[in-house]
Amino acid sequence: MGCVIRGFYGEGSPSIANFYQIATGNALGKTEIEICKSFDAIMGAVEEHEKELLSYVNIKSVKRSIKIFLNKIFGNTLREISFEQAVNGISLLLFGKKLGIIQVEENILRRLIYRIMPASLQIETRMHLKDEEQNAMRLALLKKEIGSIYV
Repeated sequence: MGCVIRGFYGEGSPSIANFYQIATGNALGKTEIEICKSFDAIMGAVEEHEKELLSYVNIKSVKRSIKIFLNKIFGNTLREISFEQAVNGISLLLFGKKLGIIQVEENILRRLIYRIMPASLQIETRMHLKDEEQNAMRLALLKKEIGSIYV
């Protein structure tokens, strides 16, 4: 098919929370239209393969994992959350949305992926934040944005 799959931060990085970068591969000498058609074909194949595999998913296990994540966020014990923990939870919520387990606007979750990144939090506050401050702000943002999700 002619595609390149990279980790979350690009070439040489690992995937995080089942997020990858997918590129069309070599684009030299191709027109924008050719590149877009190639990308559409790649994404169509990926989506078809995903649909085929959904029948193997244990829905109860996914529900349980979503409940655990939401309980961590809204329980009284957690004071902060790391980027990795948060993005794993958002990935799980996106999967739950795809399976019809939760009702939430997909765009809210997709935007959250970027908003919880360390640099995004600092841009939003216009301050340099220590790790602990980022983690606390990230938790507050998650509570605000996903407060209406129910499993």
